[in-house]
Amino acid sequence: MKETERLRGELEAFERVAVPEFERWKAVQFGTLLTGLRETEARLQQTGDILENLHARAFFEGISPEEAYLRDKADEAEAQRREAGRVEDEEITDEEIMRTVVDEFIREVFGLDPREVPPNVYEEILRDFQGPPRGGPGAEKAEQRGPWPAATPRRAGPESPLEARLKELYRQLARRLHPDAGGRGTTIGLWHDFQEAHGRGDVERLEILVAVTDLREGIDAAGSTLFHLREAAREFRRGVRALRQRLSAVRRSEAWKLWKGQDRTKLAHELRKKLHREHFQLQEKAKFLEQELARIKRAAEELARRNGRKKPGKRARPRRPQRVETHDTFDFFSAPDW
Repeated sequence: MKETERLRGELEAFERVAVPEFERWKAVQFGTLLTGLRETEARLQQTGDILENLHARAFFEGISPEEAYLRDKADEAEAQRREAGRVEDEEITDEEIMRTVVDEFIREVFGLDPREVPPNVYEEILRDFQGPPRGGPGAEKAEQRGPWPAATPRRAGPESPLEARLKELYRQLARRLHPDAGGRGTTIGLWHDFQEAHGRGDVERLEILVAVTDLREGIDAAGSTLFHLREAAREFRRGVRALRQRLSAVRRSEAWKLWKGQDRTKLAHELRKKLHREHFQLQEKAKFLEQELARIKRAAEELARRNGRKKPGKRARPRRPQRVETHDTFDFFSAPDW
């Protein structure tokens, strides 16, 4: 228990004092570099999201990324057209509004074009959206449709010894572990553990928690069995091992080195090299993704031009198949790990 308190105190001091001091020092020393790093991360995230959405749509709709790009542009143009030519709210019917909501739901959740959804499935989703909200007007009538099973009456009778012990342990641990109690045994981890054990009706786990809190608060644990005391000792040993592992990882961090008085010039030189390396790697990855997005855009524009040159009603002359670069030449999900 003394070792637990010592390790926990050292970690709390590190998080309370060392980490804020390190963040302030890093902002002063590498402000411009950190700003560039954040901008590159944002650029990488934006490009990656666009490519991921294109490939997801291509996968779900069975098309190429170039066609998915054209469909995205068509959807954006349609949305802008609707926004520009939108009529007054009173001229839009409730059904049109609900169908617009259902279309957005199908695109966002299923990644499908609403026009490709079977009509019976679309109408079923629309009926679900048009149903009365829970507890709102018409909810009573909706709940009266069809027979509902009656609630099972609670069995009356004396409590079993197990139920009585569960209640006793609950009262005892609630007084000790409640956040407002302020005892030495009060910790967030034990409080959550106690709630989960009580929810499961796990009497054995509650007995162990009683022994743990007895030892934490210095109470005579004569009421606990030897088995529960041994389990409590195992709890303390596991806690000490976890704290030591966490402290070992913390001691390798730059914040710890700065806190313990390492040469700041040397530390700044090492950290600058590390940040430059991370920035370079992010820039290379962002450049790679942007080139792939530009390739898809060029291929999509070429596809749109070919489709625009076709004359409607005229059958194309059969020609020898040619090899065309498709989305199979690039797999976004297996891009090289930078």
